[in-house]
Amino acid sequence: YLLVSSDWQNQFRKGEALIGRNHLSTFPTHQPHWEKAYAQALQGQIITRDEEEVNRPDGSSEWFRWEVHPWRDDAGQ
Repeated sequence: YLLVSSDWQNQFRKGEALIGRNHLSTFPTHQPHWEKAYAQALQGQIITRDEEEVNRPDGSSEWFRWEVHPWRDDAGQ
């Protein structure tokens, strides 16, 4: 993580230091397809899920729509 909103952090990882960590290590019980999505984004693809149930640390769950995008520098790399 480079930046985390306080709202998101309070909902999912309150009190944890997240800057410098990655999403997969922050959610060690992540769905297997998350790893594939990140690998595909590193290859330049945009991966989208229209809906996915994500479990919170308190045992509740919430439905999310998410996307993983590659980040490119000024040279397009």
